[in-house]
Amino acid sequence: MPKAWPTIDAVAIRQLLWLRNAREAKLGRRLKEFEERLQRIAQEKASAEGRLDDICRREEQSSPMRQMAPGKLVTGRDLLVASGRTGLIGRERSLAQARIQDLNAECARLSLLLTELRDELSLARRKAARMDALVSLNP
Repeated sequence: MPKAWPTIDAVAIRQLLWLRNAREAKLGRRLKEFEERLQRIAQEKASAEGRLDDICRREEQSSPMRQMAPGKLVTGRDLLVASGRTGLIGRERSLAQARIQDLNAECARLSLLLTELRDELSLARRKAARMDALVSLNP
């Protein structure tokens, strides 16, 4: 018949169990927070891609070559204005593309963090199962 554990050991084990539960809860909260951030980034990326499509469409419509359609009378001033407008839209497009690249990088970084966090939580749960088995040996 197994011996009962001394009271000090029982208190220490209860403290370890409490710490384990607190750590698992903290890891769970961080995991949920990162998943929500990843979802927000995905939504923001979809929105940024939509804006980029709009910008590209506007750039195409205001291009100087479009102003020179056959049978259309176009002045040099019209071409100059269209060219300036296209330049502004081009800079706007560059900024939108840079934003999408930043979001992609953030998404990749967050995905790695999520993987590490899931692994850490899985390890903590395996350790918890071993500790539970150890505690169950105490009569």
